[in-house]
Amino acid sequence: MWGSWVEAAAARPPEKILTVPVRAEDWKLKQLQHIRVGQLGLLREKKKTHLLVYVLKGKPPQTSKAPPKSEVPPHRGNCYVISHFDKGPKNRLGGYYNRFQRAPSSADAAVRSNKQGVNALILSYNKASSGFCGMWMHFFSFKQNVTQRRYLNAKPFGYLSFWIRGTQGGERILLKMADAAWERKGDALPVGTLRSFLPNKRITTTWQRVMLPLKHLPKKLDRSMLASFVLEALHGKGQVEVKTMALCRRELPQPKLPPMPRQQPPQVTTKRPPPPRRVKPPLRHQTGPAPLAIARIRKASWLWESRKFLGNPTRQRKMVQFLKRNGFDAVFLQIPHNPRLLLKQAPKALSVEAWRPWLAELHKHNIKVYALDGFKKYALPNWHDRVLEWANQVVAYNQKVHPKERFDGFHLDIEPYLLSSLWTSRRQWLAQNYLQVLSRLKKLAHQNRMPLGVDIPFWYDEKDPYAKAGFKITYKGKKKPLNEHVIDLVDRVGIMDYRTAVYGADGVIAHALGELSYASQQNKQILIGLETFPLPEEFLLQFRGKPRSTWPDVSGTKPPASFVFLLPPSEAAKLKEPTLTKKPDASSKKTQAKTKPSESQISIPIAGGSTTKAVRGETALFAWVPRYRLKAWQARLQQSKIDPAQLLHWPVHNTIYVSPDKLSFARLGHGSLHKALLSLQKELKRFSAFSGFAIHSIHSYKKLLHRSP
Repeated sequence: MWGSWVEAAAARPPEKILTVPVRAEDWKLKQLQHIRVGQLGLLREKKKTHLLVYVLKGKPPQTSKAPPKSEVPPHRGNCYVISHFDKGPKNRLGGYYNRFQRAPSSADAAVRSNKQGVNALILSYNKASSGFCGMWMHFFSFKQNVTQRRYLNAKPFGYLSFWIRGTQGGERILLKMADAAWERKGDALPVGTLRSFLPNKRITTTWQRVMLPLKHLPKKLDRSMLASFVLEALHGKGQVEVKTMALCRRELPQPKLPPMPRQQPPQVTTKRPPPPRRVKPPLRHQTGPAPLAIARIRKASWLWESRKFLGNPTRQRKMVQFLKRNGFDAVFLQIPHNPRLLLKQAPKALSVEAWRPWLAELHKHNIKVYALDGFKKYALPNWHDRVLEWANQVVAYNQKVHPKERFDGFHLDIEPYLLSSLWTSRRQWLAQNYLQVLSRLKKLAHQNRMPLGVDIPFWYDEKDPYAKAGFKITYKGKKKPLNEHVIDLVDRVGIMDYRTAVYGADGVIAHALGELSYASQQNKQILIGLETFPLPEEFLLQFRGKPRSTWPDVSGTKPPASFVFLLPPSEAAKLKEPTLTKKPDASSKKTQAKTKPSESQISIPIAGGSTTKAVRGETALFAWVPRYRLKAWQARLQQSKIDPAQLLHWPVHNTIYVSPDKLSFARLGHGSLHKALLSLQKELKRFSAFSGFAIHSIHSYKKLLHRSP
């Protein structure tokens, strides 16, 4: 699909040999040589690059052998309008749109207002001397299973029409199309430049209708199976706007361009506002406590370093002023403790003297306060009782202080998928235990008139042929996606929707639609979480097929750029660290001295002179080796007395660069974040579940403001 074009490689991965331990049982494999599909990640931080394992499968992703299906969209009259591009991330056929780009070229595609206040699909681009950029739009829903997809049967139609204009005029845009077969290849065929289908033979600053006779489509395209519409920028920097795309049987009549809004003078009204709505008192025969009122949050943030603020009135006051000045009406405050020691020692009681003045000051400025904690192991059953003890300490504190000095509720950030081996091998069991601890926390919270909120990733209901695939969990007799179970259990869900693009197939809106729709049905609240913390660059390394036992041959015209080697447990134990050309500095020695394996872990030496932790057992080793480092790798194997004939390897067939700017606003600035918030507010207000935003985190948000002009 077009995903390979999105955020394509903009930089070369590091040239350093990296290794990572791996066990077959963690990935439901009998033997590691049975791997047929794999994906590793190179996470490049400032001081170090980490090698991570994301996907190991014994079978390739399932593909349907059934032929693709299509249908003619139901319509009356001459035309069927695919989209007016006035709202939403998808068209009437269920198709999403998105940008594609390869550095140094770049692009952005979004439905937003132009200078005249008219919503349009706007493509902004900067086509450099190399790379490529543009946008695509599907004529089908890619979120459906392959067997359920219905492509566009355009045979009854004679024309594809849409309105277009440029901000400067003379923009050079190439139109491409793809059918089902070409879409599966991630490619499209050129149809022609847009100017060849315009009456003025060039894009101008005024609206013109593009009239594309479908008989002019390339003969290799199947008109009964149309899948994608592509606009690719050919030169320079520019912006074009698209409105009202339609399929028509005949050349006339055609859909008209929607009328432009007129500027209306402000009207002064003397009409009195309606009286406040009266709330009916509870019936006299009503028994039990009243329903728990859940306050709506407009803008919240996480404050993980709350320990630094306790007992420091000056720092507390400055933080409260910052929150109020920037429109926050809620904050998640971490209760300081070391969660890793929770099994060994019970949580300590909260100090009334330390917490009450800060919470009172926050409430004085109408800022809600929620007790925050999070740790991946909280999902494990042997941790549940201690998690409840932690929550009881918050309840005990609330009972000792004035209502204005209390915590308003709980907010948990438990991420069970970070227990990667269990998430892969025992996902049902782990998810069920995660839901169980949420159920117990909710019971405790509601007994004390406190709401419960949790954070979840956006992909709990996503369908992915690789890791993090959409799946259903059976809990208390109900089988449904994990995100729906979580929404059922808690009062408020924060979606970690960490994308910087608002629109498109990989945008914030598209990823949150499932949760917003379901939560609206269940009368629950949703916060859209956005990231401002600086994130590292990442390279995704994909390999497939049977492993090879012979040494890589790089003499061809296009040899692979890198390889993944598998060292069996017997050989992994022999691998020695590379010879250092200089002595490590004192800071690295201190870092290594502090790194101690836990009781359930052993240490495996890896490249770079550091130590990687691995679970005990038959532990093998993956090594990622760039082509230009094969000789150095061979020398290291000889130094370690490892027989290369004992190793298997796969050539890396695809390397995808994931820019941190795709996930975080840290480098994009506050202006980009502000625009995203305004667009999201406008688009999501139609969902009753949409409450507001959660910005991660408060300290990175402060730094973002300081860096922005």
